[in-house]
Amino acid sequence: AGYAGVGWTFSIGGSILHSINGLNDEGHESDKQLIYNYINKLPPYNDQSTATGKTVISHFLENLSNGIFDGEPDKYSVNIGNISCSFYLDKDNNPIFLKNENYKLSGNSAIGFTLTDNQGINYIFNLLQGADKVTENDQYSYVSSYLITEINFPYTSNKILFKYSSSAPYNDTNFSQSLIKTTNESGNPNNNFILRNNTTTTILNTFKLDKIITNSGTIDLQYNSNPAEQAIAVISNLSVKDQFSKSVKSYDFAYSGWVGRRTNLLNVKYNGSVINEMEYDMSLPYPVLESNYDRVQKDLWGYYNKNGTMVSANGIIDSYNNPKLKPDFESTKIGSLTRITYQTKGYSLIEYEPNTVYMGGSNFNFPYDSDGLTISKPITVVTEPNSNEDEGSKASLIFDVTDVPTELIAKYRFVNYKDITSVNDLRNASVNIYENDQIALTASQTWTNFGYWNPSKNVFTDGDYNIEKKIKIFKPGTYKIEAVSMRGIKAELSVTLNKTVEFFNQIVGGLRVKQIKNCDFNGECITTVYNYSQNGKSTGLMLQKPEFYSGYSIQNNTGCSQGTYTKQSYFNFTSIYPLSNYKGSPVLYKTVEKTDYGKNENSQVVSNGKTIFSYYGKQVSNSLQDEESYFSIGLLDTKLVKDELGAKAVKQKNYYLNQAKPDVSKFVYSFQCKAIYESRGQASGSGGSSGSGCGLSYPRPLSNFMVNQFRHEAKNYILEKEESTNYYHGDSLVQANSYNYNLNTGFLKSQITTSSGKEALETRYFYPTDIDMSNEPFRNELISGNIIGTPLVTQNYNGEKLSDQKTEYDYNVSTSNFLVPKYVYANKGIDEINKIKDKKITYDKYDNKGNIVQYTLESGVPISIIWGYNKTQPIAKIENATYDQIFNYVDNLQNLSNADDDNCMSNDCNEQILRDKLNAFRGSFPEYMITTYTYNPLVGVTSVTDTKGVSSYYEYDSVNRLKFIKDKYLNVLQKYCYNYKGQQIDCSDNSSTSIVLYKSIARSGSFTKSNCSSGGTGASVIYNQPAGAVISGISQLQADSDGLIKFNIDGQLYANNTSSVKCTFWNTAQSGVFTRNNCAVGGSPETITYNVSAGLYSSTTSQAAADSQAQVQINNNGQAYANSNGKCTFYSIARSGSFIKNNCTSGGAGSSLSYSQAAGAVVSTISQTDADASGMIKFNTDGQNNANAYGTCSYVTYTATINDYEAELKKAWIVLTASSANHPARSISVKIKYDYPTVNTWANKTVVINFEEGQTTKIFEVKLNFISEVQVVSFTVN
Repeated sequence: AGYAGVGWTFSIGGSILHSINGLNDEGHESDKQLIYNYINKLPPYNDQSTATGKTVISHFLENLSNGIFDGEPDKYSVNIGNISCSFYLDKDNNPIFLKNENYKLSGNSAIGFTLTDNQGINYIFNLLQGADKVTENDQYSYVSSYLITEINFPYTSNKILFKYSSSAPYNDTNFSQSLIKTTNESGNPNNNFILRNNTTTTILNTFKLDKIITNSGTIDLQYNSNPAEQAIAVISNLSVKDQFSKSVKSYDFAYSGWVGRRTNLLNVKYNGSVINEMEYDMSLPYPVLESNYDRVQKDLWGYYNKNGTMVSANGIIDSYNNPKLKPDFESTKIGSLTRITYQTKGYSLIEYEPNTVYMGGSNFNFPYDSDGLTISKPITVVTEPNSNEDEGSKASLIFDVTDVPTELIAKYRFVNYKDITSVNDLRNASVNIYENDQIALTASQTWTNFGYWNPSKNVFTDGDYNIEKKIKIFKPGTYKIEAVSMRGIKAELSVTLNKTVEFFNQIVGGLRVKQIKNCDFNGECITTVYNYSQNGKSTGLMLQKPEFYSGYSIQNNTGCSQGTYTKQSYFNFTSIYPLSNYKGSPVLYKTVEKTDYGKNENSQVVSNGKTIFSYYGKQVSNSLQDEESYFSIGLLDTKLVKDELGAKAVKQKNYYLNQAKPDVSKFVYSFQCKAIYESRGQASGSGGSSGSGCGLSYPRPLSNFMVNQFRHEAKNYILEKEESTNYYHGDSLVQANSYNYNLNTGFLKSQITTSSGKEALETRYFYPTDIDMSNEPFRNELISGNIIGTPLVTQNYNGEKLSDQKTEYDYNVSTSNFLVPKYVYANKGIDEINKIKDKKITYDKYDNKGNIVQYTLESGVPISIIWGYNKTQPIAKIENATYDQIFNYVDNLQNLSNADDDNCMSNDCNEQILRDKLNAFRGSFPEYMITTYTYNPLVGVTSVTDTKGVSSYYEYDSVNRLKFIKDKYLNVLQKYCYNYKGQQIDCSDNSSTSIVLYKSIARSGSFTKSNCSSGGTGASVIYNQPAGAVISGISQLQADSDGLIKFNIDGQLYANNTSSVKCTFWNTAQSGVFTRNNCAVGGSPETITYNVSAGLYSSTTSQAAADSQAQVQINNNGQAYANSNGKCTFYSIARSGSFIKNNCTSGGAGSSLSYSQAAGAVVSTISQTDADASGMIKFNTDGQNNANAYGTCSYVTYTATINDYEAELKKAWIVLTASSANHPARSISVKIKYDYPTVNTWANKTVVINFEEGQTTKIFEVKLNFISEVQVVSFTVN
């Protein structure tokens, strides 16, 4: 869809579109010089005789073939306003236009271009819209277009500026398929063809035009973007605003929903009123391009075709036999406009039909059956599968073909009947076609029985493998068809003869209008019917024939070891040439008849007459470079008008001068080169070859390359003569206009009008570029600025000169340094212009906007003009005064007009203030004749006060149409009421603006936003209401009262709807639970709550956003808080042991008691070690307490005696005994004494003996120094 939906073009803005031919010229600018040198045999390509020179040429051609050099200049297409032209850039970056244009161009592809038209207006295209092109093997960036950013003028400082915003990238994918067929040196095909899928994606960086800024206001654009692809959009509103940003003209565009990338424009509104409604043919939904299967659903001409399909190896494999490319009318007409309803309630109904051409069968090369095809009944032969084992089955028929040319279509199939037994494990069948006893077609199929049949498929038929063959027959002859099979197989061969009639009407792609029914509100219609045939033959001419063969390449390596010869032929499955280059249509209709039908007084449908148009045109050659032909195609040849009785009324005949060259030749070369033959030989080392191995030899023959050389020159395509004949009651009146042009500039030099009376009236034109104007002032400056399109001199002749008019330009302070007209001279008769007596008008002074502020007529009376409203409208015309005489009043009046933003008559109305000052100005100069004006800019004049001081007032309705004209007393002189035919006239609207009105006072106050969602607190904002927001025709009190009501409403709306006035949301109390995660091994972490108090965080977005900030704090700090403040709990380990009761009375022995302590008996928040240490203390304490509480005491008698002693060994043995084993371990201290003879005394020694639990006897050895006698003195049981 374009910016106005499918099928519509929104003509706004402008661009230079860059179309790449060959390689992108960006980065290949120097290649143009190489092409120029080669074509003109300049160095280094001037040596075509020596091996060295030829080798240089070989490498040059190779570089072109391999895409290293660029041989084709890119095309740049300019479209803005009424300018539509295209150009190439030559080797010196000069523009070479497709046809001769009188424009200037500066800049280049890197920075953009400035185009200057023949009025000196500059169009600056310097916003570069980039793109990336991506293929399977390559990717590169380029500038796809240059967008208009500014228009400036030679006669004013005003500019038009274009402002854009960038949008999302736009992706466009193009998918195509191609075929490569291989043959050997003998021309025999290799069935291993190559089917290629080619995908090209263009990624376009898009800009949307948002605003156009002019001196008098702006044009603002709004868009409805595709929700799935933001880069695709349609314009939803266009608003023309004045200098106060008030919308004066607003256009709304409503659309259907998006289907893929398409949407339909449904209606257009102007200032809120629907002015057009549209309906479309949507009998089929728009296709959605989601995959390559969708992208190939096109007919041969590129129109949508629901039957289109991808080519596959098991399906279509012939570019010339692709019936899916046949146009489908139901698909083509999807989205076509079928009805327009107008504001008048009238409507137009549009009906379509397919395009057709009249063509000969010999020229038909479409990849499907022609509409002139006749098909014979099938001729069929079939074998019998239950045949004799030895003989098999055979069937044949003989027939003659006498009507040629014709096409024989053969279809065959083979069936293996597995249930029919046979001796042979091998079964075979074949079909054959003989042409005059020579084989023309043969095919066979074999099955082998390995215990299972191979192949396993039982039937091979045209439905599975497209087994269909075509034989073109150009000579009469005798044909025989034959089917042969062994037992168990049925072979079937069927042929039809397809004959195309010599000439026929053929449907081609696209639509044409069949008829348009224009109806009024009451359903009364006039039907316009278009006839595109003459005598049953379509006048349609197909401008381009389709072609699917794109060339070949040969690789001949037979000169190498084990080398081969391979020829590859290349085919496309769509035409390699564009078929719809002529205004988007594939067809030019040479003759079209337009007939109007209506109803007469008897309600009978009758013809209102017929108009027959005929056009120039012929089929163009199949070349991408044949764009010049399109300038002469479709030019009107004749127009014949017939009345309702079929009699001639008017005939118009046109003659053209086409391809006329200027005197100075400007041209650019295009050079296409393709390597079609490579011959390689065995080579070793360096020399003439490309290296060792199988290499190319240099120089290569030029026949190795296929070249196409083209030289384009800008030529003239102009209307040379018009003849118009009017027929009156058997007589006729002929009038002819002949045109003579300057072929260098393309400007009209003279025009001669002759009539049947043979009187010849000639008008001659002289432009700044003409040599005759060489002495005119500022002629060179006019040429330099390209201000050349307006004649300086115009002369009329009738044999001799009748009149003469001349314009002189000036450039000085009086013209505000603009190059503009200064004097206009005119006279009648044969005399030359006399600059004194023939001066008709002098433009004395211009302002800085290029407005004429003073001019003087031939009477010598000066007339001055004051321009107001930003110098866009004249607000005062002063006759008999120079501008200098009124200069002191100008600024104030202009400033007052610039402030005029209302349309009322109260004393405080800006427009009335302006009127009052204009009247005061008039009173200051009673001797001058002064006329003053006020306006609603972009709408119209609101008051005119004539030279007598009498005012008239003008008022407009809501759609800017004139409603009232009133006199100075505000009496209605004229009232305009608008209605459409059939509607009742409604003149009830008597609302007026030209009355005394009271303006409300200015106010200012604070308003608090009140539409916040739950939890939000609105901000306050100051709202200012200007004076005059409410106007009353009753009183000031009423204006102020109503103004206050409006102030309160608008102020609250302003607070509620202004995006900068926010709602503040504070977070609610938030908390999060966290578990400490840094405890040492064995510690159990504590889980604690982290809290964020309410009101810590705020958001102007939502309550959720404020709470989210609190949650962020919780998320960021909660874990650290838990790690710092949460406890780690450690539990003591489990223990068990025995404790002896230790609280028995003297002599008692406590029993031993086991005690277990569970894990966690002691808890610590310090460490595991601390828990275990505390647990040990508790264990010992609790264990002993348990033994003391629950153990028993037993009393045991212990004795200690000397069992023996040995003086020589110095040893004694003590024997301890217990009366019972029921005792704990004891420590017994035994004190002994022994005789010590050397000192004749007794020595004492205490020995500590450990007496184990339950032990009843223990002998303990004691070492002594000297023993003569040993005794136990005492012992103590511990």
